[in-house]
Amino acid sequence: MKAYRIPLIPWLVCVLAGCSDYTLYLQDVHVKGPISQPPVPITDGNQEKPLKISPHFSFVPGGARNLRGRMDGHSPVGTDGMYHVDTLVNGTTVSFREHAGANTLGYAGQNLTWDQPSASLGLNLDYTFAKHWALSLGADYCSIDGEGLWGYRAGLGIFSEGPNYAIRFDGGVRFQQLGYDALTVVVAEPWASDGGNVTFFHDRGKSTPVDLYGSLTFNSRNPNWPAHFFIQLGLSKQSLAKFKPATVDLVPVYLPAPVFLFPFVVVHDERAQFSSTVVVFTPGIYFKMDESTTVLLGIRINLQTEILSSSPDAVAIPFVQVDFAP
Repeated sequence: MKAYRIPLIPWLVCVLAGCSDYTLYLQDVHVKGPISQPPVPITDGNQEKPLKISPHFSFVPGGARNLRGRMDGHSPVGTDGMYHVDTLVNGTTVSFREHAGANTLGYAGQNLTWDQPSASLGLNLDYTFAKHWALSLGADYCSIDGEGLWGYRAGLGIFSEGPNYAIRFDGGVRFQQLGYDALTVVVAEPWASDGGNVTFFHDRGKSTPVDLYGSLTFNSRNPNWPAHFFIQLGLSKQSLAKFKPATVDLVPVYLPAPVFLFPFVVVHDERAQFSSTVVVFTPGIYFKMDESTTVLLGIRINLQTEILSSSPDAVAIPFVQVDFAP
């Protein structure tokens, strides 16, 4: 929660002028976007062929799915789990006011829906620029309900190769477009009276948060083996950047000017930033088709750790990747 305090004298001025505390609650949010995934780099002869170009394709068996859960920052509710307000009509003006004593309990339901794509595709570039160091770049694309979403990433890898096995650590940043549809409540509580005036906001748009990822990849590389294996353990942060409520929902509502303009307003932002730390375990096998082409088959097992009351907690995503080393 964020709260902004003001000195005593301006506080007295505000009391006389009828200023208010404004509290923001996130009632419901619908997010569209893929789970952030670290790249899967195979370390095998990186010095001899430093550049790798890797298109990849991921899919979800059974088609698109969604995750449900709870985000902190919902308003208090009544005994039925609903947020209660009174509707006030004064001529042509309609406004809402908190129903006194009706909203006293914490919200225990699910106010987050995260739609994930049925498939996604992308392209990774990996370039070994020093004995144990590589630069990694990538882009991917998916579509959900006809809305295209792009993701981009950049990172560094440090690796070590032995005669039979190799290990590599990667870390970097990722930019991922997410669509959102959010319902927000703003409660204005005048300092000189009881109860609060309520305004409902309904905002839709796209956000492109910047998040970090890290991974540790272990793979075999004995040239005499017909097939090889790899195992990766990754950690990826995924978030939806905060937004300002801007679009009034339901009917025209009188909203006092001080909510954004008055210099002595106290704003309490109860909304939690959508955030999910995903642990990714990726086992798989790969085949060397020739000296320049490698085919990877694997499955990403994603376990989210931060969303409350989530269902499901784990998502399995098979993928195919082809490495070209010109």
